[in-house]
Amino acid sequence: MSAITAKELARQLRERQRDAVEVVEQVFDDVAAHDDPALFIRLTRDRALAEARAARERLRAGNPASLLDGVPLGLSIPNGSDADGLPTALMICGIRGRDRALLAAGLATENLIRE
Repeated sequence: MSAITAKELARQLRERQRDAVEVVEQVFDDVAAHDDPALFIRLTRDRALAEARAARERLRAGNPASLLDGVPLGLSIPNGSDADGLPTALMICGIRGRDRALLAAGLATENLIRE
């Protein structure tokens, strides 16, 4: 996948120029192509695909769960330890509940998504 901002990918998903499931599959293909187990401690492919399918349906219905609904994210806890029982890396699409709060906290400390 070519490098684009999360904002641009979210726009493409909302406008149906890209498909959330295909994007997640490409992300996992890209991770596998690097063949580096240090990239992520844990990959949650099944969860990511389930989230992408749900995001696809919400986007098709014009009812996204958030501005980033359908955008796959790799989340890394900086010191490698778990927070609230979460693994050190997650692949998530629909950003809700505790995931949303954790992402918001991360974005408050690091400029991960730029306008």
